[in-house]
Amino acid sequence: MAKYINSDVTSSGVTLNDESMFVSSGGTARQTTVNENGELHISGGGIAFDTTVNQYGWVEVLSGGTATRGDIRESGWFEVFPGGTANQIRVSSGGVFYVSSGGTATDTVFFAGGSGGTVNNGGVFVNTSIGMGGMLGILHGGTAKDVHVASNGTFYVSEGARLTGSMTFEDGAFVAFFDGPTLDFDITGRMPSDPPLVNNLSLIKGTPLYTLTVNGSELSGTYKLAGGVSVFNQTISVKNTSGATLGTIKVGGALSTVSADYAMSLIDGTIELDVYSKFVDTVLPVVSNVSQNITDPTNQSVTVTASFTDNIGVTSVLYKIGKGGWLDYPDGGVVVTENATVSFKAVDEAGNESEIVSHEVTNIYKGDAYGLNHSFATAYYLGTDSSIKSVTDASIAAALE
Repeated sequence: MAKYINSDVTSSGVTLNDESMFVSSGGTARQTTVNENGELHISGGGIAFDTTVNQYGWVEVLSGGTATRGDIRESGWFEVFPGGTANQIRVSSGGVFYVSSGGTATDTVFFAGGSGGTVNNGGVFVNTSIGMGGMLGILHGGTAKDVHVASNGTFYVSEGARLTGSMTFEDGAFVAFFDGPTLDFDITGRMPSDPPLVNNLSLIKGTPLYTLTVNGSELSGTYKLAGGVSVFNQTISVKNTSGATLGTIKVGGALSTVSADYAMSLIDGTIELDVYSKFVDTVLPVVSNVSQNITDPTNQSVTVTASFTDNIGVTSVLYKIGKGGWLDYPDGGVVVTENATVSFKAVDEAGNESEIVSHEVTNIYKGDAYGLNHSFATAYYLGTDSSIKSVTDASIAAALE
């Protein structure tokens, strides 16, 4: 008999033996155990948390479905189909985890005996860790971004697949590229001070096709692409974030584009890219979401917080109280102990300053009897227990005497 979880219904602690459960349309399944011949189907609007898949159990995440936190073991099978999403899945003890084209898996860990990969011309793995004895294969059309492979872990990438982001390979890891998949050095969003995108290129067996992704607004400086390199004779295709080819570059060569000039070198075993940016950032950072934690009348301190954003990056965030000097914005916000005007501003990497945003705190009352709030015809005064008291309307005159 099948079970159906939808329309804001939540199941908890269900064990599936030789039966199926369908989670969709606002349904939530928590702590489900899928045993032999059991099936869990998660589709449009359905969510599953903390799922355990044991021997010959099967879980599928279809379009619009989400699975978060799961353990796949003992020949359990878990697959993410187009439009499905899986987060924080642990694969071990013979468990199998596949992601089809259009599906996404984030924060996956493969332990000893766990395996998986991309199938059906696609699928994306993001932030994946392959432990000792674990295995992951990225097949034609699939993508892996941010991968860590431990010693005795296995990671293979085939023709038509793509590897990008941060790649960390421990000594003893088996990393193989078959038939020319793509290894992309993506420096968008990175800083010259960041470590190499690939810590040890020498551990890769096979020869990938190399690309370099830029957006033209990188900071000038030297970016580290890969370490562990003795000789590098490959030509790298340079692309923008839309996939358009800007030209090629190789060690000892250079490329000039409208937005930046690039030069590549091999220094002390590391492939480095010098960027000379022509980009002029004229966009001001923004101060927003200014608020205070207490808005009712109080005799306590009030904390004022703000958010700071920029198109490239904020380097400093500042505040001042009243006519005082600018100070570094503290973690947790600005604490004021009496009514005052708190002002904020931000500075970005190009030196652009935001507009100053000010916020007035007016609800701190201290003393024996204080103020008339004319909007609500209420008088506030300090009670004997140090809390704020109030009287209204007919009692106002007496309260203020």
